Amino acid sequence: MELKVFFHNIEDTLQPQSKSKFLELKNKSSFHPQVNHPLINLFKQKTTRDLKRLKYGQPNKMNIRKHQMEAIKQLAQDSSLTLKQADKGGALVLMDTTMYNIGCQKLLDDTRTYIQLDGDPVNEIKEIIKKVVDKASDMDWITDKTAEFLIQKFPVTLVFYGLPKIHKNATDPPFRPIVAGTESIFQPLAIYLDTALQPAVQSTQTYLKDTTRFLNIINSVNLTEESPILFTMDVNSLYTSIPHREGIEALEWFLLENKNVNIHKVLAIELINIILYNNYFRHNGTFYLQISGTSMGSSVAPSYANIFMYQFETKFVLQNQQWKEKIKCWQRYIDDIFGIWLGRESELLQFWKYLNTRNERIGFTIKIGKPSVNFLDVTVEIHGPGFKTKIYRKPTDVNSCLHHSSFHPKHLKENLPYSQLLRVKRITSDITTLQMEYETMRNRFIERGYPGETIEKAITRTKSQERK
Repeated sequence: MELKVFFHNIEDTLQPQSKSKFLELKNKSSFHPQVNHPLINLFKQKTTRDLKRLKYGQPNKMNIRKHQMEAIKQLAQDSSLTLKQADKGGALVLMDTTMYNIGCQKLLDDTRTYIQLDGDPVNEIKEIIKKVVDKASDMDWITDKTAEFLIQKFPVTLVFYGLPKIHKNATDPPFRPIVAGTESIFQPLAIYLDTALQPAVQSTQTYLKDTTRFLNIINSVNLTEESPILFTMDVNSLYTSIPHREGIEALEWFLLENKNVNIHKVLAIELINIILYNNYFRHNGTFYLQISGTSMGSSVAPSYANIFMYQFETKFVLQNQQWKEKIKCWQRYIDDIFGIWLGRESELLQFWKYLNTRNERIGFTIKIGKPSVNFLDVTVEIHGPGFKTKIYRKPTDVNSCLHHSSFHPKHLKENLPYSQLLRVKRITSDITTLQMEYETMRNRFIERGYPGETIEKAITRTKSQERK
């Protein structure tokens, strides 16, 4: 209301909106006008009075018992133990801190990916960013507001940590390296790049956004050929394996192929160079520089990895004269690939070996469907000219549905069973299997304290919906 009054009848004095042909991002405004208007003052007074008159109900009881709270406090204060979320599946993993540090250090000792630094390089990086931003502003590649957005005035130091991959090894798990980039010196650059690149990335031929997109694609496939083979591939440690030079070349290629990307091409390359070649972080008091790949935790990392992989598969899969006729389907969710092969299994293995010799840093693992494959959260099996699908849960998955005693809004907890059951129905194609999944989900929500009435209502509502 105060903003509306403040700006009323002063449109002519406002600066015209930017007409830049490139993407504009700006910092959130903290402007608060000082308005002394009798009607607004009266509204404030009456609203304050009415709020004071409200009678609040009894506060909710704590959903954690006293001994549980004490146990949590003791764990938090025990430096000999480290608690991390599992890489996949929603579990919490309690580890010996010494073993956790050894696991992280094992990653950092890979000299093809990381090197130690003598100190904090943030001041040098600030100067590099300022020069690039000033140049872009002078060349009218960005507006003044975007220039201000790209400069992080008070950057937070990036911190390295590892997420245990208990789905790989439950007793001695390897770690997925993560670098927390929130409010770091690189975050504005990464957000700007990702915002510009993401629409074009999502329109690429092999890109998968989510399970719904995957199901829509495979449900449109008509298998008329004899003995098709399902397979999945996984790119080993994709984020940290992309060589800087080849990743930047892939981005240059992508920008030439996509003329509508809303960022100046030279600026895009300069920004990705800053992010990649200065990608530092701290771990246990020591500063490191990542010299290969991009860090998980950077806003632009998924788009950058997608672009690199799209150039790779365009060259070696989609346009490969020797193999492309045997590939009925090739879809990818970042580093996870689903495919349908029309040749012999021996030929598929030859193709897999061929891919593994294209780049010394990029390796693939393969799983061949006999008779089904698991991809994302779906188990896929050939059924006639189409497919049967059902929910896939990793053996290490835990029941992490929101507990009903949580302090979340009531409407959220009432709708959560329905949304999860609807997901089950969309994925599960067989009626008998779907009935079993309804029972599984009923038990999972009962475990999490949901009333039977809420669950049954959600099941009834889900059954009335069409499977899309």
